[in-house]
Amino acid sequence: MTASDHLDDADAWEEIGGELLADFESWADEFGVDVDHFVAQAAVDWRLAEGGHPGKWQVGDLRELLLVGFPRGVVMVREQWDGVPTTLHRWVDFLSSGGENVAVGEVGLLHSEIDENVAAFHDAMGDERNSGPAKFWVTRMREHGVDPDDPEENARFLTAVRAGEVHYDRDVLDVIARRSGGGVSSVFVKPAASTADEGAGDVVGALVGGLSPSAEVAVAAARSELITRLRVLVDWVGADGRSVVGEDVVAGNGAFGGGSEDGGGGGFSLLVEWGKAVQVVRVADGKLVLGDAAAWLAERPVEVWRRGMSEFQGLGHVVCPSQYPLPTLVGQFLPEIAPDLWACFYGRGGEPVPVAELGELLGQALSDQLTLDVDGGVPDGWGHALRRDVLRVAAVLEVLGVVEVLGNVDGVGAVEWSAGADWPGVTGSASVSEVDGASAATGVGGLDQGAAGISGEADEELGRVLVRATPLGLWGAGEVLRELGLVA
Repeated sequence: MTASDHLDDADAWEEIGGELLADFESWADEFGVDVDHFVAQAAVDWRLAEGGHPGKWQVGDLRELLLVGFPRGVVMVREQWDGVPTTLHRWVDFLSSGGENVAVGEVGLLHSEIDENVAAFHDAMGDERNSGPAKFWVTRMREHGVDPDDPEENARFLTAVRAGEVHYDRDVLDVIARRSGGGVSSVFVKPAASTADEGAGDVVGALVGGLSPSAEVAVAAARSELITRLRVLVDWVGADGRSVVGEDVVAGNGAFGGGSEDGGGGGFSLLVEWGKAVQVVRVADGKLVLGDAAAWLAERPVEVWRRGMSEFQGLGHVVCPSQYPLPTLVGQFLPEIAPDLWACFYGRGGEPVPVAELGELLGQALSDQLTLDVDGGVPDGWGHALRRDVLRVAAVLEVLGVVEVLGNVDGVGAVEWSAGADWPGVTGSASVSEVDGASAATGVGGLDQGAAGISGEADEELGRVLVRATPLGLWGAGEVLRELGLVA
């Protein structure tokens, strides 16, 4: 499933949602029932944001709306909470009256689900830890008398927050950030209380994207394998630099891992290219020398890590090399594929993802990029290369610190697929070498990119291996997707 999937459906569903809301207003007037149209609008917007049809509701949808959708994204004063279940009852009645774009579950069960969750809904709304980042900051704005529609007030509020003049519960915000990775879902503000218009969206986006990451994220970035290896690279390059040909390259390949059979430089080439991309090192006069950001590894490691995640998409030639001048197809299209990976992890919110599913995602993304129309997403004969490349990508993401590898689905015979372990169906494993007194893992996340031999049991093995986005990975995915304009 790619980030561009279902765009036509989404546009059509948004239009259907608008029509249903207009019909709901007319229906309420006809039958003389009181409804809160803001609640109905929030329900439809949430359904669309979740990728669902606005006219199709089942019991589980209503439960999630009450216990997750409203608590996480809808700003309302306590006195207005009772209007939510009341309006949802009327919404069910309206939808059950029939219509071309309507399909609901058993009406009695839908009403019962609303009634059974009223108390839990109030509890969830009353615990601010259930809020999303946008709702958290809009609530702070309201508390300080800031008009979300006033750009000047928004700017002053943002300045005050960054200056430490606005007091808020950092522990609560850390809980929110860990759960959402810093992401902002749709935010709705009750008009009677405040209004979430473009001005509010601007300041909320600036707050969520501009505040420093949580302490947990900052520590994880500083301790990540990528930052550790870049520090060793900086020490190895040193003040005098290293030649980009000859003995220094041989030494680098030996120290950091490299020299693959299929034309890639393995761990050393990847590390050097990543270091150049984040400006930790650069090439000058035929030598590899320290870059402007080398000092940031000690002073601002989270910024280097954040830049490293953004630059991952441009490293296809070393992440997925081949024996030919060009990298594999995955490597060639990594800039287009990477956002789909971030969206996959970000959308799962830290839930495990089978590595085989990542393979399907890569295959579908390639088919989309090449405008192929084949059953199963990819042409026959692509399976071997895709299995190899999904292992490469997953291993590099583990080095980056975006994912952790959990083992198999059912837990039987699970192993820790760490940076020093063999991946299923792939030959070669990482070792540790001494570089100027510092340890540096060779290879890439336990994956020998050059000698990646896929065994006959690879499909079954891949189906059991899971990866899960780390808190650091969730934060980074949210940052990159926001930079690309794919999340608010």
